[in-house]
Amino acid sequence: MKIPILNLYYLISYASGILNPAREKVPAGIDDGYNLADLYARLLSEGIENLFSRGLYRQYVGHVEDIAGIRGQLQFSESLRQNKFHNGRAVCKFDELHPDILVNQLLKAGMVRLLMYRNLNHDLTIKLRTLVRRMAHISEILLQPQAFGRLMLNRNMLRYRFLLFITRMVMEHSSVREDGDEVRFIDLERDEDKLATLFEAFVRNFYDVELADYVIARRKLSWSFELGEEDKFIPQMQTDIPLESDRDIFIIDTKYYASALKDNRYGTAKFSSSNMYQMFAYMEHYPNPKGKPLTGILLYPKVSDSLDMRARSNRNPLHEMRFQTLDLSVPWPEIRKELLNLVSS
Repeated sequence: MKIPILNLYYLISYASGILNPAREKVPAGIDDGYNLADLYARLLSEGIENLFSRGLYRQYVGHVEDIAGIRGQLQFSESLRQNKFHNGRAVCKFDELHPDILVNQLLKAGMVRLLMYRNLNHDLTIKLRTLVRRMAHISEILLQPQAFGRLMLNRNMLRYRFLLFITRMVMEHSSVREDGDEVRFIDLERDEDKLATLFEAFVRNFYDVELADYVIARRKLSWSFELGEEDKFIPQMQTDIPLESDRDIFIIDTKYYASALKDNRYGTAKFSSSNMYQMFAYMEHYPNPKGKPLTGILLYPKVSDSLDMRARSNRNPLHEMRFQTLDLSVPWPEIRKELLNLVSS
């Protein structure tokens, strides 16, 4: 399965939980001439250009400098050691509003990582190089998970959130060669773990944006047995994507495999029993005091097999389990329609 780059734009935008593609204008010129790195470079460059037009966010940063006169906290011993007083100068410590802060450092690091990719679109390369030069006053840092862990965003920095999400995607979807001279981007369609994570976030946030009459939030479910003091050994049971309205309940569990059906030891194609056991447990333990119809959906991106199968429970006539594939290679309006039809009553 080849996912068109425009569809990847929608997947990434919804997965961010920040951008609402239904309200945003799709950047012109995003087509299948782009690769994944080009898409990230396009989104970052346009977003950072917008930041420059409004001004990069600044915070007070501590400085120790040799200045004329006195400002802030006088560093008396250091000034005396350097014989500054003789020339009417002093070493002082003071705070100053400056854009050389972590959020801007990360954006610069993301652009530097993209510029290390040799197959980056030529026009985008020129754009990124220009922006990096404009950020010469911003310190260069390594693009590492620890840096994202130190982020603290306030409400005045909301316009940074999507750009930081894209920067994190650049980090997670690329690797630097050992010699540090070149970057390689993953083939997202072939990396089951990366695509599975993106697909789950996309589906959850798509429904969160598109379905106003459903409550969508992960739920921790209680097991129907106890071990007393040994309860700590029982794993948590948490649904991935539960959707609940006044009318019905859907529990969606996204999966990504090369094929939704796998051959058993006898060579017969079967659904994964562990996936079915997991969904069955969700459905049996999901609180439903009003007796609403409850549908559990195992949703797979279509790779080879196209599936739309339903199984009605013999134990509870209100329970139905579905096996569904979603073709990510078709035009985006068809994907959107398919997702909405999936949960239509």
